[in-house]
Order: sequence, then structure tokens, then C-alpha cells
Amino acid sequence: MGALGLGASASLLVITLLAFEVLGTRAATSVLAVEVSLLFMSTLVLALGSIEQRLVEIRLELMILNGGMRSVERRKGPRRNDPEKT
Repeated sequence: MGALGLGASASLLVITLLAFEVLGTRAATSVLAVEVSLLFMSTLVLALGSIEQRLVEIRLELMILNGGMRSVERRKGPRRNDPEKT
């Protein structure tokens, strides 16, 4: 989604700048501010998505190194079966 947003917002900014250049008018500051903010926001979304993807990959690698299972079964622990502690 971030890459799609980045490409769309960058192309929209370029088209807007070219249109104002062809028309020979000066680009409105508010239009450019909105489009640059969209470009910045989509860049942040792409960066956060990349970081999230890498964290998921690291988690999977650690699970593979750990044997894919938890070291202790939580439902069969000593606190679950001990009636004296309740």
C-alpha cells in the first residue's frame, strides 16, 4: 500500500507541476502543500511497512531457530494444576 501511495502521489505532484508549467501560471501554494504532504505521508507508510515486514521476518527466523515451539507449555504449568494455591 505504501509503494502504491508513493507512486501515485509522486506522479500526481509531477503532473500538477507540469500542468502549471504548460499553462504558464504559478502553482498554488495550497495545492503544492497538500500534494507534498501526501507524498511525505505515503513515504512514511512505506517506511513503516518495510520495518514491520522486517520485524515479522526476524520473528519467524527466531521461531525457526527455537524449533518452532515454545519451551514451556503454558496450559500445563505448575500453577494451573495446583489446587492448593487457589
